[in-house]
Amino acid sequence: TFGVRGVAVVVDGVPVTEPDGQTRLDIVELGAARQVEVVRGPASALYGGTAAGGVVNVISRSPAEARGVTLRASGGSFGFQKYDATIGGVTRDGTLGGYLSGTWTESDGFRRNNTNLMKRLNLRGEWNAAARTRLTLEASTSDLDMTIPGALTETEFATAPFAAEPATVANKYGRRDVRWRAGLKLDQGVTLAGRAATVAAYGFYGGRELDHPIFQVIDQLSNDLLLGANATHTGELAGRENRLRAGVLFTRGVINAANYVNVAGARGALVSAATQTATNLEAFAED
Repeated sequence: TFGVRGVAVVVDGVPVTEPDGQTRLDIVELGAARQVEVVRGPASALYGGTAAGGVVNVISRSPAEARGVTLRASGGSFGFQKYDATIGGVTRDGTLGGYLSGTWTESDGFRRNNTNLMKRLNLRGEWNAAARTRLTLEASTSDLDMTIPGALTETEFATAPFAAEPATVANKYGRRDVRWRAGLKLDQGVTLAGRAATVAAYGFYGGRELDHPIFQVIDQLSNDLLLGANATHTGELAGRENRLRAGVLFTRGVINAANYVNVAGARGALVSAATQTATNLEAFAED
């Protein structure tokens, strides 16, 4: 209930799905996207073993598409307000480019103890070193601060639908979730057997800090490493066009988790502590 499972989410072809198979969408900012592609069926296996149900690929705008400064503000009921800003540019010869985008989204919710504040920042830089060589730097961070109203019975909802569950207010149920992710991606064009082929290699490192007072105070600190490479070649086989794609993906995540007694939203006695590790090595090919 805290993310997406069975469907991989990738940004510019690089997975943001965590090593344990879950994708949390906090760090994905659709305001910086040019388009979104959805892949269903067996082809989703080309994005790793966490993509059994499909893939959502968010394709970012290039620096050339984000030139200049853009500002946008929107608002709505229950205290909803959102502000977006982007600044970007490229050199005259198109060799270097980059942009920075940020968003601030806030709402009060229609119930008590239902506030939500999300801040995101995205940085993208591109170096077109040669006609068929591009190096991309990507860095993102998100900061979520929310309060949780809890569940109501049917009778309580019929009587006071805007109320919060009393225990959630007394124990300050909420979620503070800070994430960051940064990495490099190299796209290289090559020629094999007289036909064009593309090779992509990437490495990303990210982390997360969670402070989550609910029935207990959940405290987690996690770090994720992702390394991958893939190649696509289009040629001819038995007189027909033939497309071959293959790659490898390595992910490793470590979560240091601890649960405490919830004392009015603060940490009380330690209840449990654990270190959780997930390591995956995947290889895939499709012809």
